[in-house]
Amino acid sequence: EKTLAYGDFAFEMSSCSDHSSRLSVIVERKLVRDLIQRSSGGDHWKQLQRMRDNCSHAILLIENDTQLAVRFDAYGSMDLEPKASHYLIEDNSDLFRFVGRAILSSRNIKFIQTKDNQGTFRSIGALALMSSESSNVARDAPVSPPTAASEQQKLEDRLKTGGIHWRIARAVSKELGSAAAYENLISACTTTNAKENLVMPILNNNNFEEVGLGSLRSWSSAVFRAMDSDAETRKKNLFRYQSIKRTFGDEVPCDPAVLLNCVYAENSNDAAVEIAMEHSETTPPNLKRRVHIELSEEFVSLFPQSN
Repeated sequence: EKTLAYGDFAFEMSSCSDHSSRLSVIVERKLVRDLIQRSSGGDHWKQLQRMRDNCSHAILLIENDTQLAVRFDAYGSMDLEPKASHYLIEDNSDLFRFVGRAILSSRNIKFIQTKDNQGTFRSIGALALMSSESSNVARDAPVSPPTAASEQQKLEDRLKTGGIHWRIARAVSKELGSAAAYENLISACTTTNAKENLVMPILNNNNFEEVGLGSLRSWSSAVFRAMDSDAETRKKNLFRYQSIKRTFGDEVPCDPAVLLNCVYAENSNDAAVEIAMEHSETTPPNLKRRVHIELSEEFVSLFPQSN
């Protein structure tokens, strides 16, 4: 039994030569009650990020029926303004939205649900056995986490040096944790449109439109362009972007995100301003998307409804 830097369960393999190696699998166990009660401050998301950034298989084990979520209240939730925390989990739907958001944020994140503590211990035992025999699980994983915070800061700095507003850069870096995590997600996108809209869910969750930052879709596209450029290109475009903004003083008469995209598209300064002004006058508001989901019998059997 050892004290872990993160997570509740980790696995080691020992050889005949008394050499032991840590498997790159970490399990965090959460009762539904605990997950709900500590959700207003985003504790659950921060823990999952630390695990995600430091192992190849970060597993959140949720114990108990998720339908029980509505019975509990998050600490401090009564003091929050509406939409003040997009981490808040108040019911079963919120919980599964969190699960979906986490799975889509990284290939390293997995979930397990168990009925009770006996089911939890059986699942942990099965995971240990499968991890020890799987060729997809790395050996000699670090016992102590590397400086994940520095990787997050590197991503934030990379975005800011590419002209991305500091609020946008901070939100994206906090959500993804590192440039490697962003590039991992980008590699799964099959179209340019998907790449340009990759961080839209992060921007929507942070209510940036309410503080007047401009078109979130354009900021998402600008994030892709900045991350897809080398350091010299980002430096050159940041200088051009700031120079154009200075010519207008405090009031830039166009959407700053559209302007930044025009700079990356190598439009001239005058053309960039003209395009950005036209876009600012004609851009419709961002509309919430509706998704229709049809459940197969196989999926329904995996998540049976409570009686």
